[in-house]
Amino acid sequence: MVVFGILIIGFGASCRSDSLADSRPSQSIAVAAYRVTPRELYRTLRLSGEVEPRARVQIAARTGGAVDSVYVDEGDRVEPGDVLARLDKAETEAELERARAQLELAKLDYERLRDLRARDIVAEAEYFAARAAWHVASSTEQVWKVRLENSVIAAPRAGLITARYVEPGEAVQTRAPVFELIADDDIRARFRVSEIDAVHIREGETLTATFDAMPDCCFDLTIVRIAPAMRQGDRLLRVDTRIPERAIQDGVRVGFMVRAEARIDRRADVLAVPVAAVARDRAEPYVFVIADDQLYRKEVQLGVERGGYIEVQAGLSANDVVVASNPRELREEQSVRIVRWDSDSEATVDENSPTSRGKT
Repeated sequence: MVVFGILIIGFGASCRSDSLADSRPSQSIAVAAYRVTPRELYRTLRLSGEVEPRARVQIAARTGGAVDSVYVDEGDRVEPGDVLARLDKAETEAELERARAQLELAKLDYERLRDLRARDIVAEAEYFAARAAWHVASSTEQVWKVRLENSVIAAPRAGLITARYVEPGEAVQTRAPVFELIADDDIRARFRVSEIDAVHIREGETLTATFDAMPDCCFDLTIVRIAPAMRQGDRLLRVDTRIPERAIQDGVRVGFMVRAEARIDRRADVLAVPVAAVARDRAEPYVFVIADDQLYRKEVQLGVERGGYIEVQAGLSANDVVVASNPRELREEQSVRIVRWDSDSEATVDENSPTSRGKT
């Protein structure tokens, strides 16, 4: 009887245990999923530069002297040939008059000796010396003519005066800068690009840019010139971009700081997964594929990494569904339920697909 009672008690406990096990819900792990689809991978190139004129001219005095008059100031717009300043020319005019008188005397002396030489009255050497003296006097007169012309400082081209270095009464030396002029009809945003990035940009492509002075406005800058050689000091390549007329009308000026971005090193239609979806076991990368609400480990061959995604060259197919993050915390054949889809991977889902069950 004692044995029979023990068997009854054991049988009853077993039934209660089985009943509890049957009533316990199946254990499945909530995961985020990503549907593998072809996408474009790229790097974002970020640059900072400055608005500069295509041409910047240092206007120098072509002769020395005292400044007599200055006709322009910073910010003035000038046209080719406009007079910017004049140097005192009194001394130059006096020297020119003396040179003309010396030229006239040298010419008369030369003509006299030429006639005498024709009659063989003077030596040939004396005749040639007179002719040389006449040429020297002629050249001296020309020098003073040029100096008189150079006492007028004129604009070599159209543009904007951005610096004025002289005032009336000051003395200037030959080749000393007196004004700075920029070609404001063609201003550009200029950047410096490393050789690693330079191979991925081409003339005619556009950059999306903002100016520090106008942070709420976005403009497209067109690459118009890429320098043919690197600078030796910093190993950077100069890139010039054209600023649209709208930006100039909105107030963009020479000297403004500009920041630009461009998508480079593009790789179109490649299979990729979030970087967080990949785990490594003894340096072998793998992901977990979700099928029929279970996990299956797939080793993958990886390519480039761009913007939080990594290229999968082998191991996955389009429309495969993988765990989007924390794969090292999971195990193969584990039951899962999808509670969230990666932001851009699941535009449309077949509700009859096994992988969609459990999606919220």
